[in-house]
Amino acid sequence: TLESELEETGRIVSREDRERNQGETDLSFDLSEVSQIGLEYRYQSTEYDSDERVDRVAHRFQIPYRQWFNDRLDQLTLRPSYTRTETEDNREIDYYKLSVGWTHVFSKTLRMRNFIGYQYTVTTSDDDQDSSRSGSADLSIIQTGELFSFRLGLRSNIYVDVDGSVDEVDRIYCRVK
Repeated sequence: TLESELEETGRIVSREDRERNQGETDLSFDLSEVSQIGLEYRYQSTEYDSDERVDRVAHRFQIPYRQWFNDRLDQLTLRPSYTRTETEDNREIDYYKLSVGWTHVFSKTLRMRNFIGYQYTVTTSDDDQDSSRSGSADLSIIQTGELFSFRLGLRSNIYVDVDGSVDEVDRIYCRVK
């Protein structure tokens, strides 16, 4: 769909059929009343009907550490992660990322969530290897109600594009549910 293509890549190339399978699981352990550590795993595969697009499989592992302050109104998160993406054109993309986040609760229905990070990416294909470093950010404000949720944000991150290339995408987003 065009909406998920925009979510994945930040741009719309064309409308086409694809099959996406994904699943995720997580465990968390309370270290104290105000701290927690977790282990998260996510699997995602994408297969396109078009031969011009590159099928891919990704595995992501994260180990978030959360610490609450100020009567749980503020949360500090340290989130190291590793993602491995393998494409049908024999490319392997390894992402090593460290993010630091701060969430502040203004009220029962309004909160702010901010993450900044550093990412190191290694792309290997046949006998070629390329690496890059970049920053990442996800700054958002979330308003929820009984029948809706509203999220406005700014995100900068690296994504594997539909042609298998690695692109840095900056976007402003608004979600209403």
